[in-house]
Amino acid sequence: MDWKTVDSQDELDELDAKVCWEDSDTVEYYAKIPNEPYFPSDVSRSGYEHKNVHVLCRVDSQAGQYLEMVFIHCDWFCSSFAEKVSMKGRVDTLKRVDIQDRKKSTLMRCARLIYRFFGAEHMPGGTYFRHSDNVS
Repeated sequence: MDWKTVDSQDELDELDAKVCWEDSDTVEYYAKIPNEPYFPSDVSRSGYEHKNVHVLCRVDSQAGQYLEMVFIHCDWFCSSFAEKVSMKGRVDTLKRVDIQDRKKSTLMRCARLIYRFFGAEHMPGGTYFRHSDNVS
């Protein structure tokens, strides 16, 4: 269950294509400022303190039953994005990710995006994000 990074537009499009978002739903999400040791070291930060948003989705995908995503250093985020996730957007040359709706309005913007798929057998009991040390 290694973390994968989204470093290019092709990688964002590939993640989007792996999941049927209409048949998927958000289980939980939370945000916190401290960085985790598994974050990439080359995050382009603005100099301001922005939260890292962790989202867990139950997904319709052959890659796994659950998808955990971390939107690192979010400077724009709306709760409607977390409630009904999709991955249509763009990745710039600094690897920043901008997720947009059909009208090209920004729903979420972050400095980096990491994710991983896993099965139900790796899901800890109880509330998932109570275990913020993550699934191992």
